[in-house]
Amino acid sequence: MTSKYILPIFLGFYVLSLVFGAFYLQGRLVVNTDAFFYVLPELHVMGESFRHGLLPLWNPNIVCGVPLLANGQSACFYPPTWLVTCYPKSMVFVALLHEVLALIGFYLWLRRQALTLLGSFLGAVKFSCSGEMASLFEFHSHQAVMAYVPFIFLSAQDAFEKRRMGDWLKLTFFLFLQQRAR
Repeated sequence: MTSKYILPIFLGFYVLSLVFGAFYLQGRLVVNTDAFFYVLPELHVMGESFRHGLLPLWNPNIVCGVPLLANGQSACFYPPTWLVTCYPKSMVFVALLHEVLALIGFYLWLRRQALTLLGSFLGAVKFSCSGEMASLFEFHSHQAVMAYVPFIFLSAQDAFEKRRMGDWLKLTFFLFLQQRAR
């Protein structure tokens, strides 16, 4: 990457760290009750299953039990979820990671659309700090799906314009990551 990409991405990361850094340093998230009554207990059940060498097929703690592996929100096969199940405090780090991915992806996609450096930077910051992304802070799987959207746009544009196998594989890779995060 050249300096024309690195400086705006660094500045964007700085803005994200100002917005969300205080919460990260305190080990806190801006969340409502869903995180405490649904997401975190589900992650705990997944973590316990993984620690015992089992696939998290079932969550016995909700009503009479519900499927866990088949639940789209559980994201059992998404690597950052494994980190959160092993170290629950890393949920803040994973959320910030997805914010940074959203920032970088949207910046690169806007640059591809021939926007100026400033326009691309402001658009990327707006996307990654938007109310939509902030409201998904507690739902790491939904936030991850949103973070991959700009990479999918960028990869799809390359695949359809250049028609190279590598671009199609890149698109497939980002769609796969998005699917695993869901």
